[in-house]
Amino acid sequence: MSQTPFSTKHLTDEDAQAIATYLLEGDELLGNTVDPGAKRIVAAGLSNDAYADESYKTFANNCGACHGAKGEGREGIAPTLLGNSVFSLDDYYNSVAVVLRGLAPEYSGLEDGYMPMVSYEDQMTDAHIAGLVTFVRSHFGGQPETVTAQDVQAIRVSLDKGGFTPQFHKTAKRPERPESM
Repeated sequence: MSQTPFSTKHLTDEDAQAIATYLLEGDELLGNTVDPGAKRIVAAGLSNDAYADESYKTFANNCGACHGAKGEGREGIAPTLLGNSVFSLDDYYNSVAVVLRGLAPEYSGLEDGYMPMVSYEDQMTDAHIAGLVTFVRSHFGGQPETVTAQDVQAIRVSLDKGGFTPQFHKTAKRPERPESM
């Protein structure tokens, strides 16, 4: 008999809030509290300098139509990126994986009319994906760590070995341009 894995998408709003409160504040009765000196992640959004960043162009041209020009999200299309847990975790693996492979809304618990996110693995180089993920994590997730093209390549290999393919959310290949253009 197989067991169904636990999923938080079935929690009531009150239960989800209780879990969030416990994780953020701890429980004094159990002696499990958050260190008052713990660093809080602050996702600032886009500053004036962000618009001059070369990676902003990549963001605007590839993510902005669905997630909004300022990452604010669009109801029924795509969630906000500001403070989004995919981009605010210390580990950037999932951030890169989502850009490489795309994401079905039912996987994230956002099936209420959200569109699937397409895979960009055939649309961008590893260097462009690294720059984009670094930009999004820095401005929307409060994570300043730089992701490199080598990091993206290693995650691509890991996803391939695990059998995670972008077949359902893959964008069409862009047509080749004639040399005369």
